Amino acid sequence: MNNFKILFPYFLTGAAFVVVTVFSAYFMMSNKIADLRTWLALALTATFIVCCIGTLALIIGIGNETMKIDVTLLRWLGGATIAEVAGIVLIVFQFFFRAGVDAGKVIH
Repeated sequence: MNNFKILFPYFLTGAAFVVVTVFSAYFMMSNKIADLRTWLALALTATFIVCCIGTLALIIGIGNETMKIDVTLLRWLGGATIAEVAGIVLIVFQFFFRAGVDAGKVIH
């Protein structure tokens, strides 16, 4: 049981990476997304999801006392995750609420 407790954060991060990658690839292929802007938005969103789940896995590992990480690094990770969320929110708001008739329109 202790080995699973130690490996759980790694399994969670790996599973998130595989699920997000497969789902994103399927979505892009099934919808025939050729627009670079939309493709980059989906790729950044997938990367964002994996990074957030990886950070959550580290926090779970620290909470289970299976990992020992310096508090300074943990604070930095939390700040980086918040900054990442702020960056994604800014990109989404600029995409959907920019001036013009074509605001938020996805071109296929």
